Amino acid sequence: MAEEARPEDARDSPDDWGSVAESPSGLLESGPAYLRDRFFYRVVGSSLAILAGLALIGAIVLAAYDKTVPDFVVALGSTAIGALAGVLVADRR
Repeated sequence: MAEEARPEDARDSPDDWGSVAESPSGLLESGPAYLRDRFFYRVVGSSLAILAGLALIGAIVLAAYDKTVPDFVVALGSTAIGALAGVLVADRR
């Protein structure tokens, strides 16, 4: 089935595009949403803390059973701790 061509007048008019630029709301002027959203930081911080905890518990369990701890578990835990530190110490402008 051939795709039907859209008539030129069915597209958005370029005159409508400037309405946001002429009167942006206060939310647009205050910057990205993640900079003022506490819930975002709670979710990211909790996720990274859980990931670091799981990597630590997994390494302890593997070491308790005399198994070698894979390098990716160590790298995953280290990265999660570093990212968590970066989120907690983030420079807020």
